[in-house]
Amino acid sequence: MGCIMYISILNMKCEGLVNPLGIDNFQPRLSWKISQGQRGLKQDSYRVIVSTDLDKAKNKIGDAYDSGVIRSCDPFCYYNYKGEPLQSATKYYWQVELAFQNGEIIFSDIASFETGLLHPDLWQGRWLGTPTSNPGVILFRKTQQLGKKIASARAYLAAEGFAELWINGTRLNTGVLEPINSDYNKQVYYLTFDITKNLQTGNNAIGVALNPGWSAHPKFLLQINVTFTDNTTQSIVSEFGDWVFISSPITLATL
Repeated sequence: MGCIMYISILNMKCEGLVNPLGIDNFQPRLSWKISQGQRGLKQDSYRVIVSTDLDKAKNKIGDAYDSGVIRSCDPFCYYNYKGEPLQSATKYYWQVELAFQNGEIIFSDIASFETGLLHPDLWQGRWLGTPTSNPGVILFRKTQQLGKKIASARAYLAAEGFAELWINGTRLNTGVLEPINSDYNKQVYYLTFDITKNLQTGNNAIGVALNPGWSAHPKFLLQINVTFTDNTTQSIVSEFGDWVFISSPITLATL
């Protein structure tokens, strides 16, 4: 039986996700697979290139990491990043180069991943909850004035219990029962949202719907990092005094 020719690189993923936000791993796992085409050619090696900006990625410059040539004919591959220490809240671009036994070389499309807040001391603000246990959903809200044109914005939402983020009337969560449950004495998970298109210059309404889930005393921690077109930044965080809360019409929401 002849060899199979591999003609394209598919399913570029980081930690099992396509172009994810909020990667909280210093050595994230990159994966891909290869489509099969005509017979007659066999993969000889691959190379992983990770870049800090899109222009470098287009020029095949791996300033964050370049694995060099790795001998392998496996059409399905998982590879842990081993390059320069990843920076928090930073977007990285990556691609794969494949070489074949006849000398032919192909490149994948450029994929990306964006890190979350990799160090606990980067979190600002305070945990907010209610003074007494409540089995229903509690609604928290604040308004925020932004005086410049927005280039990009990310929201990081941690919770003991389940939490939904709302910006100017739009629900940002794409799933339910988020973040996932954990032993809150050991670890609390958080969500990352791209809210660039949800915020606006001028007044903004920011809300969190907090559900107790498995927590006896639910609470949340929110941090929004905004970058303006003049490269200045502003953070919006959960803190005492700025937020108001009321009980929602949902009076029972437990697991």
